[in-house]
Amino acid sequence: MGVTRPPTGTPRLRFDRVALRVTHALQAALRDAVPAGHAALVTITAPIRVPAKTVAALEASIRDGLSRHGARFSLNETMHGNGVRVRIVADAASQASANVRVFVHDARSDPEALLARA
Repeated sequence: MGVTRPPTGTPRLRFDRVALRVTHALQAALRDAVPAGHAALVTITAPIRVPAKTVAALEASIRDGLSRHGARFSLNETMHGNGVRVRIVADAASQASANVRVFVHDARSDPEALLARA
């Protein structure tokens, strides 16, 4: 009897120290940038080898995108070796503390599945 592994598309979230630090940093940095009534959904592929630079680049890209495109902003890039996706969604229930939702996942996970479930 071997180890059962989830299918490739099944999201595998990471909760290690670096993932949590990046999550908290992005939430704190972007809390006031997301338009009222909306939420920013962010997925980042782990491992995150340069967390401070990744957070800074991601924050700058999100702020720039929101200032240019508002709530219609989305992003699909690689930043410092990490696949990053951002989607702004309408969310009437979002509060200031929960309007930035960050999901750090394994490379085998499908970030679109995470965004669809969030």
